[in-house]
Amino acid sequence: MNDLTYTGNGGDGEDPAPRIEYRGKPVMTTEQLAKAYGVTPDHIYDGQRKNPDKFEEGYHFHKLTGADLKTFRSQPENSRVAHKFAAHLILWAEPGALRHAKLLESPKAWEVFSKLEDTYFMVKSGVVLPAPSPAGDASAKEVRLTMAHNLKLMKMAGFEGSRALIAANLATTRLTGFDHLEALGIPRLHDSAEDILLNATELGQRLNGLSAQTVNLHLQQLGFQMQEQTHKGKSRWALTQKGKDAGGALDAGAYSNKLGMYQQVRWPLSMVETLRSFLAGRA
Repeated sequence: MNDLTYTGNGGDGEDPAPRIEYRGKPVMTTEQLAKAYGVTPDHIYDGQRKNPDKFEEGYHFHKLTGADLKTFRSQPENSRVAHKFAAHLILWAEPGALRHAKLLESPKAWEVFSKLEDTYFMVKSGVVLPAPSPAGDASAKEVRLTMAHNLKLMKMAGFEGSRALIAANLATTRLTGFDHLEALGIPRLHDSAEDILLNATELGQRLNGLSAQTVNLHLQQLGFQMQEQTHKGKSRWALTQKGKDAGGALDAGAYSNKLGMYQQVRWPLSMVETLRSFLAGRA
């Protein structure tokens, strides 16, 4: 992508396009947005055309036709951006500019959006406007959509109940900077009637110091879990139906840019007695 060409009012470089507003909020034409991102207007048109479900009229953009377009065009400050013979005009709001930055998938696009946010969307008549949400670059609706998408993915990955919610919230926080659970005053969730869910290491500590490896093997022998291969060819433990029925739950431990999502299995406290009886029967 080319270097940023939009500089904001009073910036260095070429004379920027005028800031325009619609319904009291800053907006950009397709040509302005394309110029800012260093692409052609066709890139913006194609992004919208190929992803119709990602753009909501009235929120991400406004399409002016007929009387609305005539009224907009009649305002002197809009004369440079509203072509005289155009049958319609697309005006992009801040969420639409953010969505196009995501579709372009370029570090430069995020840099451009950040600059637009600081010098275009956040400024009105010389006064800094409040941020649209506490979630950094993302608007409140973007955060909600991101959370819903992540929650769906976590359920597809086998996470259930509050485990799916915790994992989705971690992913959303990393992407948007907004923590839903913290905002709700919920520091920790459990998806079981039991407050304690133990991993293999913690089970082993309650069984005379058995290693996590030994505990996992016993859980496999009992049919509660099995090994599966990730898409990278690595092995990890996964719950069987018997394990789910026994109260086992997948847990998202952490996130890493290099390692991706770390997954482990946790068990209710009752599993200690189940394993103890199993070991006694083998003695």
